[in-house]
Amino acid sequence: MKTGTVTKKKSLITYSIAFVIIPMLIGAILYYIFCSDVWFVKMIDGCLWQIKRPSVDVLSNPLLRFIRYYAFDFIWAFAMTNALFIVVNNNTKPILICLTIPVALGGAMEILQLLGIAQGTSDILDVVAEGLGSTLGVIIINYFRRLYT
Repeated sequence: MKTGTVTKKKSLITYSIAFVIIPMLIGAILYYIFCSDVWFVKMIDGCLWQIKRPSVDVLSNPLLRFIRYYAFDFIWAFAMTNALFIVVNNNTKPILICLTIPVALGGAMEILQLLGIAQGTSDILDVVAEGLGSTLGVIIINYFRRLYT
């Protein structure tokens, strides 16, 4: 194996950890703390019967309300954009794919919520948060493409 290939693989692993895995872990932890009313969190609570999860009143604080309702969409789109870049890096138009898919999936979910097919409350600001998360992901992708090419 050539030294350049090893360096490239290490860079890809570091990139994956920094811009996909860590954001998803942070998002999962915040989701667990702020979203006590979600069935997935209730299932985790059922498995962790010995651990007392902190109760957070998100409605009284604007920052906590923002985290509860929009930060997760932002983090999810950011991580997905970077994960897609890792997958489609050799494609001729990876940036467009990386930017479009997370926002399209988020928009589709909001439409399903609006129609009552999926649980949740439809909110156009969720799609805005996903667009901003994907845009930040693309900015980071462009920075690292210039850095390593």
